[in-house]
Amino acid sequence: MSLIIAQTIRDLRLIPQLDPSGQLDFLLEQHEDLKSHELVHILEAVQNPRLTLLFDFANMINAFETPEAALAKMAPYVTDVHIKDAKIVPDRGGFAHRACRSGEGDIDFRGLLTTLLLLGDPRQVRAFGCEEENEMYAPAYRFPTEPADPIIPPRDASTTLVAAGEELQSRLDREKAEAAAQINFIRQILDDISTQARKAL
Repeated sequence: MSLIIAQTIRDLRLIPQLDPSGQLDFLLEQHEDLKSHELVHILEAVQNPRLTLLFDFANMINAFETPEAALAKMAPYVTDVHIKDAKIVPDRGGFAHRACRSGEGDIDFRGLLTTLLLLGDPRQVRAFGCEEENEMYAPAYRFPTEPADPIIPPRDASTTLVAAGEELQSRLDREKAEAAAQINFIRQILDDISTQARKAL
């Protein structure tokens, strides 16, 4: 087990000291570096019912996993979700992801949302957060040729491209419009899932 994972487990075991009354919930998000089985290992080692997983639609791509494979491993522990689209981009033998407008990328919204909606207890997933991160780029972080317990080197932060000369208000107006379009896109998918479910009954 890597030193990073071991230290993470030690740190997260201190949650009762941070929240002795048990009033807070804590989330561990997969964020481009750790694989789904590593996150599940951390959660099972910490053994705190207040600690659960946040599933992001695209962050596992950089760790050389597909959204479907990651969700299959994380599913019993997922309570919160980040919804976004991305284009999967080959990068040095691994995969980067370039965020894009919802519906323009490689993420299977319908399949992932259906799986998440059908998880065990209907109240398991507490919140779905919409992220429209158009133009954000995150390079590959894990690779198929790495050893079983690799040293993961640090890297620069992911970047978001800003058009040269773009005014702040113009950028904010565009982001607002894109966020509204994402919500409409997701609502349409959810309506379609609901329609298909009714037909199947």
